[in-house]
Amino acid sequence: MDLGLVGKRALVLGASRGLGAAFYLAIAIAAGQAAWHWRLIRDRTREGCFQAFRLNHWLGFAVFAGVVAGYGLR
Repeated sequence: MDLGLVGKRALVLGASRGLGAAFYLAIAIAAGQAAWHWRLIRDRTREGCFQAFRLNHWLGFAVFAGVVAGYGLR
């Protein structure tokens, strides 16, 4: 799935649920992490791909924390 499409859907869902600035900050952090992961894997090195795979859980945590903070600060 295209990451741009996923990002757009997250922004639309966050706006429709009224999650606020904390959610958008978390989405921006997750987008930064996705860009960093892309930088790690663009040369297709074994080390870069493994590092991106190993640290991928932080991207999901950033989105989860944004949703929790968005609902918690409403």
